[in-house]
Amino acid sequence: MIIPSSYLLWLEREKRFIKYDLYSSGMCPEEYEVIVPQTKLSVPFMSGSPELRSLLAAKYNVEKKNIFVTTGVSLLVQLIVQTFLSPKDSVAVETPVYEPLVLGARSMGCAIQPLQRLFEQSFALPLPSYQKPAPAMVILTNPHNPSGTSLSQKNLEELAAYAEQNKSIILSDEVYNEASFVKSSPLCHMTKYALSLSHVNKPYGLGKLKVGWVVGEESLISKIEEANTLLHADVSSVIDKKTQEVLRNEDMWRGLTLARLRKNFSLMKEWVTHYNVQWVEPNGTPIGFVKVPVSDTRAFVDYLIDTYQTRVIPGAFFEAEGFLRIGYSVKEDILREGLRRLGEAMRTWKD
Repeated sequence: MIIPSSYLLWLEREKRFIKYDLYSSGMCPEEYEVIVPQTKLSVPFMSGSPELRSLLAAKYNVEKKNIFVTTGVSLLVQLIVQTFLSPKDSVAVETPVYEPLVLGARSMGCAIQPLQRLFEQSFALPLPSYQKPAPAMVILTNPHNPSGTSLSQKNLEELAAYAEQNKSIILSDEVYNEASFVKSSPLCHMTKYALSLSHVNKPYGLGKLKVGWVVGEESLISKIEEANTLLHADVSSVIDKKTQEVLRNEDMWRGLTLARLRKNFSLMKEWVTHYNVQWVEPNGTPIGFVKVPVSDTRAFVDYLIDTYQTRVIPGAFFEAEGFLRIGYSVKEDILREGLRRLGEAMRTWKD
């Protein structure tokens, strides 16, 4: 039985115009267009076109056989879960967690072992228990969604060593890495058991390009390819070519992203100081996770929307009450006023 995402259902039901909308976890869409001349629809490649996989292979310094491309990271996560897990398996999952990451394993009936990323420890990732049997899979985000923080190199090395010792597959969602001030090493470079997932959508404000890829050992990628013969989750030829164009000009796209983030990051830091709230500073990324004196974040955000025409994401959707996720990649005037209204709502809210 498929367990639906309460978070995504909430977003869908809240599809109304909210002037000061600070909900998005990706870069704010800009007036950019990815243009490829005379692009025609053609039969898609099941694993992405050779041209696209070549560009990604060069980006990750691997071979094409180590790359699989499909229609978005969310679908890719479910494909990987269905490929490598069975209902009797246990799965270690970070928390706070982006809900769709865990729902596939939960829907299958897998036992979930939470890995508590504590605010007091700057959201570092603890290792799974060494008790046998070890989890069949470890699921994490790096940078972390919702906090925007990146794991230290030491933390990554410890996780890779754990995977090697226990033969646990690591599903590492790395979609914010290109939007980070300091990029992390892809986990697929550190252990043969890691699968690194990413895309161009969120870091570059290109949500219409529904594409995602995974990088890993050929033995793992080939199993994902075989599983995809059932789903045929193939990228259209038009999106494939547009993604190629983005990758060929990725330095430009990353430059645009970081310029916006650096300016808005300063505004976020000013707001955090002014309203005396707490956060662990994110490593760039379009999101921050602030600790607030609110016990029911869903009720608070309803109040924020209805009274102040402003929206952020309740921490409840990440299994983290008392926190709010703020998307700060929007235009400067929207961010300034949205943050001011959020601060005013916190002042007038009766918990």
